[in-house]
Amino acid sequence: MATPPRDDRGDIDAARARALGVVTSLPEMKMKLYTLAEILGKHPGIDGIGRAGDEVAQLTDLESARALLHRYQTETIEALNGKRATDLTIAQQNALADVLSTIRPAGTPPIMRPDGEANEAREEEKRRKLIEALAELTGEKHDYTSLIGGFVGVGITGGALVGGEKPILGRAALDNIRTYGDEGQRLADKYSAPLLASADPRAVIVDFARRFRGESERNSNNTGPLVKMCMGYEGDPYCGGGMKMVYGRVFGALFDQKSFRSAGSWAQMGAAHNAMTNNPKPGDIVLFHSAYARSGYHVGMITDAGPPVKYLDFNGGDTVKEATLNRAAAGFVSIEALAASKFKDDPEFQGKSGEEILRALIERAQREFETLQRAEAPVQTVTGTRVAAVGDRRPETAPAL
Repeated sequence: MATPPRDDRGDIDAARARALGVVTSLPEMKMKLYTLAEILGKHPGIDGIGRAGDEVAQLTDLESARALLHRYQTETIEALNGKRATDLTIAQQNALADVLSTIRPAGTPPIMRPDGEANEAREEEKRRKLIEALAELTGEKHDYTSLIGGFVGVGITGGALVGGEKPILGRAALDNIRTYGDEGQRLADKYSAPLLASADPRAVIVDFARRFRGESERNSNNTGPLVKMCMGYEGDPYCGGGMKMVYGRVFGALFDQKSFRSAGSWAQMGAAHNAMTNNPKPGDIVLFHSAYARSGYHVGMITDAGPPVKYLDFNGGDTVKEATLNRAAAGFVSIEALAASKFKDDPEFQGKSGEEILRALIERAQREFETLQRAEAPVQTVTGTRVAAVGDRRPETAPAL
């Protein structure tokens, strides 16, 4: 991991001034504020995000956001400086894992939160990697000034996700999935097959997600081509990565979380864009408290508004499944509201509703997918009944919404 430029004088104001000049988007500032708030214990869980009394969610202008970011950055550095990583709270370690994942070089695996799954051995390994990385970046004095300043100043919007990764898998990535044999070939074909030819963007995203029902990880240990397709590597929980893969293929750069593989970042993204909703529709994001982690979350997609309401998730067990929503959800994110917020200043989408923007994003993502696959041979459809050139749209057989 590349080390952020160090401020040898420990000049907090200088580091802050350098960083604040880079971040200009209000939602981006909010997402960074939520990470710093987690370190400071201001929002200890998902219930504190986007709810009454959430000072981050209430921000409406850049000047106020910069002032709060200025204050949070100072408080965070003061709270952390001089502390060994082993002395930090679990919440602080988790948030700093997100910090490191944000500033990591493109193409390198993220530092996963060390509190997100039941397997204690894996959790300890994540914690070891995090502590080693923090020790390297903060030095003998355990100085977090440059690390936090660098995080605040790193851009996370503009069409690319964390680390410069594109939301759509290219030919090389799919070829790698195919090396896993029949299972990998099947997954790559499902990813590459034509999208549903529907004017309803919600029908398109739900239909695409349902292609992966019944697919499984290998050996119940977060390995195999499904995990690789979702995460880019194997070995970590992949519910957030699965949603990233699905939404990225259909809508392209709709999502801009600092760490799309961390389910909790989906809640922060929704709150930052004022896209939280109590009336979810098919295609919207559903967030859960984790059944086992002390501060982790789980994420899925609403597939049927019901009754009964149904959702689909990756890594809810060993298999991608669609099930009835019979447990309390921690929140929902509206994809229409998210699109309207993120692209409100984009000249291409001026005057368009959230649904119209989603429809346009599908076309844009499809063009990008075709570009990435240009030299690839024709691919087989999910049903295997015909061979379709990349970019074809299959006839509409709309899912039950």
